[in-house]
Amino acid sequence: MKKTPLVLAALLLASSAAFADTTYDNSASVNDSISSFGNPNTATYGETFSAPVSDTTLNSFSLLLNQGSISGQLEGYIGTWTGSAAGSILYTSSPVTVTGSNQEFTFNTGGISLLSGGEYVAFLSISGGGYADFSGSTSMPGVDSTGSIPGGAFVYLNNSGDTSQFTSGTWSTYSVADAQFIADFSSEAPPVPEPSSLLLFGTGLVGLAGALRRRYARQRV
Repeated sequence: MKKTPLVLAALLLASSAAFADTTYDNSASVNDSISSFGNPNTATYGETFSAPVSDTTLNSFSLLLNQGSISGQLEGYIGTWTGSAAGSILYTSSPVTVTGSNQEFTFNTGGISLLSGGEYVAFLSISGGGYADFSGSTSMPGVDSTGSIPGGAFVYLNNSGDTSQFTSGTWSTYSVADAQFIADFSSEAPPVPEPSSLLLFGTGLVGLAGALRRRYARQRV
């Protein structure tokens, strides 16, 4: 029985597992809509979550809006969560245009370091500089029960154009639902592989394969 391919396969699987990410995604469970988001309705919608125990770097997150008669811009945010408000804002996106169609807003954070098991909130808000120009309302897809996201619950804030209320106001929690939410975490900020590192890794695997093959050949003699 040739063991060399099995050994190589195990090594490749182990190296892949070392770089595996943690993903939160409750999209398959979406069965509800939460409304109404917009101007003059609620300006801020979000989802709380607990950071993974080991993969504590947040690389990206997504929140979604359903089709609606809306126009304007919004921003995506990440903040710590106190249980009733954002404690501090860790990430603010550039303004994104709302199309009025079913729309997924994905934000690449550049790698935010979170505390293991810490409580956080991801949210969309029209409360930035474009609040006065935002018109219409829509809904956010959700799950009509909690538990689809670790530490998750749908939260909202009636703060009009006042972003200071993110941290000073009292948010409301819709305790029987989660917002549709997707997030990608890793153990560290994703590195850009250097060609020399990839070459070294490949050369090492080839060398190991050769050594194992020679050892196997000696055993057959």
